[in-house]
Amino acid sequence: MNKKVVLELHTTPKKELFLEIPTLPGVYLFLAQDKRPLYVGKAKNLKNRLSSYFSGILIRKTKEMVKEAKFLSFIKTESEIEALILEANLIKKYQPKYNVIQKDDKSPLYIIITKEKYPLLILGRKSEIKGKNVDKFYGPFLSTRIARNLLRNIRRFIPFSDHKLGKKPCIYSQIGLCNPCPNLIENTKEESKRKELKKDYLRNIRKVKYFLSGNIKKVEKELTSEIKNLAQKQEFEKALEAKNKLETFKYLTSPIRNPDEYLENPNLIEDQREEEIESFINFLSKFFRIKKLRRIECYDVSHTSGAYAAASMVVFIDGNKSSRDYKQFRLKRSINNDRESLIEVINRRLKHLKDWGKPDLIIVDGGKPQVSAVYPILKRYKIPLIGIAKRFEELVVPILENNQTTYLKHRIKNEKFGNLIVRIRDESHRFAQRYHHKLFLSTLKL
Repeated sequence: MNKKVVLELHTTPKKELFLEIPTLPGVYLFLAQDKRPLYVGKAKNLKNRLSSYFSGILIRKTKEMVKEAKFLSFIKTESEIEALILEANLIKKYQPKYNVIQKDDKSPLYIIITKEKYPLLILGRKSEIKGKNVDKFYGPFLSTRIARNLLRNIRRFIPFSDHKLGKKPCIYSQIGLCNPCPNLIENTKEESKRKELKKDYLRNIRKVKYFLSGNIKKVEKELTSEIKNLAQKQEFEKALEAKNKLETFKYLTSPIRNPDEYLENPNLIEDQREEEIESFINFLSKFFRIKKLRRIECYDVSHTSGAYAAASMVVFIDGNKSSRDYKQFRLKRSINNDRESLIEVINRRLKHLKDWGKPDLIIVDGGKPQVSAVYPILKRYKIPLIGIAKRFEELVVPILENNQTTYLKHRIKNEKFGNLIVRIRDESHRFAQRYHHKLFLSTLKL
């Protein structure tokens, strides 16, 4: 096991200090002279968050904490939600001095789902969870901020209400965070419509319960089912909104590990990345002359029956996302043909080998049809290519023998590099979908 990253705060030059800190989600710890945690925090981007502590604009208690701290440590995580959960566990375990100071009450908080016509999601203390009006509760959370952040993140993909009934739709309903708003439901005159809206609201509460109980797969299944149902009813705008929520859900929750794994090995992510890359190289070397996998690019195409066609190029360096290298392509021809779209994108990409760099491997989201479309092009540039077919989570590898190309299919379920492939493919899909949605929504504003 690697040693935990511990940086000296006041003797290391700031430029050197920040070279060590990644632009990834994770948890950071300010440590005392005896390496005891003084403060634990989480960040979507560790480098950006930690740089704010040295900006010179700090409140008194934060200044005191930074002055008292002698060391800085951090643990990288896969996602924001993971960072949030790990932060809560570390605070609970170590009771850091400056986290405890920020507590507004010695009694821990719980997330409460009330028992009423339109259940609410609220925060409450231990004394409140024994009330008759409580359906379910989750916790405890030692920090108000952590509990609020968790609810805020959940609300990004499952809208819910936290207010009593009133006469007008609440302000959060206008931005889709309380949708459908109980106030709107109660004021809907048409009975069939009112019943349908209430059913939607209760369905959202059910999804929240699944999520807080750890049943992540059930939430994903319900969100996917909702998209299909809306599309079948030809309610395409609502289907697009639901699709955005599903992408947000996947981004925030994939994957979630047991926090104890990070506590046992703070360098869990680096260790996993090295293992994934090594395993992947061993697999690919059977088919390609490949010795390193520093830069992997993945391409995906997104459109609606050929309209608003967009494509994405995401880049992973040493197994980690490199967002600054991502590219979006607005396809010049709106055709309902992924093969032709990928040919266009790959040809445009190859014009930038000098300024964007040459990839060690290209992955396309698709099976044999997509791989066979771009393989002849990339073969001329000696760039290895594989496809990832979603249906069976299998790789499609082109193999050239005796001037004949065959396509090997290999399932990745039990491979050590399987998570790496899925992570890259899902990120490519998310990025392409986001640009496609942007193009689609821009037409609605005209």
